[in-house]
Parts: sequence; C-alpha cells; structure tokens
Amino acid sequence: MIIEFRRASGADLPAMLDIIAQARSFLGSQGHDQWQDGYPQPHILTADIEAGNAWLLTADGRVVATAALIFADEPDYASIRDGQWGSTGRYAALHRVALHDDVRGQGLGAQLIKEIENLCRKAEFYTIRVDTHPENLPMQHLLTKKGFVRRGTITLSLQYGGTEGAVRWAYDKIL
Repeated sequence: MIIEFRRASGADLPAMLDIIAQARSFLGSQGHDQWQDGYPQPHILTADIEAGNAWLLTADGRVVATAALIFADEPDYASIRDGQWGSTGRYAALHRVALHDDVRGQGLGAQLIKEIENLCRKAEFYTIRVDTHPENLPMQHLLTKKGFVRRGTITLSLQYGGTEGAVRWAYDKIL
C-alpha cells in the first residue's frame, strides 16, 4: 500500500464529505452527540481547503483520512479549565480528524498524526493542540498513543458552527 500525505484541493471535497459522513455515523453509533448536529458542514471544509488548512492521507491514491491543521491561535483554546496547556508559545491547532470506515484499526490514524507532526516541525511549530468529545474514546486513545497529554477542558463557541457551550477535553503535544 502506498501512503501519501498532501494538502487537499477542491476536487477532494466529495471524498472529504464522505469520510466526515462516515465518521458522523460512527460517532452516533457510539451513543454520543459529537458531530450529530451536522458539524462540520460542507462550507467549513471548503473554507479549510481554500485557506490551505485541509490535509489528507491517501492509500493507493484513495483518500482515507482528513484533518484540518491551522497555524494560528484557536480562540476556543484561550481559556482552559481544570488544568493548563503544556506550553505557552505558538502552536498549531488540529481539528476535524476523520478516517474512512474501511481503514479503521489499520494504524492510519497514527500515520496521519505522524505526518501532521512532521508538517508542524517543518513550519517550526513545536506544539500541537487538539480537543475531543469526552466520550470519543477512539480519538482519546489515538492521541494518548501518539504522546498527547490531556491538559484540561475547553468550551466551544459558535466560531465553526458547532455546538456552543459544549465541553471538550483539551490535549496537546510538545514536539
């Protein structure tokens, strides 16, 4: 299997939407409400692509994972409760991580994180911050496996069209 990591283009939007729909269904089947309100909507993924923040992992040319990596402060991360971030310097914010159903359990989530870490190092960003639903055990497992540390909790705003006031567990990794 040939694995590649690359920036998404407009032509990738249908594959990204399919993966997001699969992830939404998977999360719903786990019995919690993350992404069940329609987030992330197509216009959010389109904005990620247009800003150069959408990244893909492909296997033999087929898109199998997607994520948004933003090299800027995340407003929702300005206030953390029940702990503190591991660093106070600049960081990259990781959002909207999703895998195709066909590749769950094959280590491609870990590969995606590895590629994101490499990209951050090249951009000279040495901290990655990410948040996840308190009940999203697969994402928590992936983050912990890749060396991220749970630092506390954050509260979401309506900035991305998500659920305002929702509590998320905050993680970071210092590279």
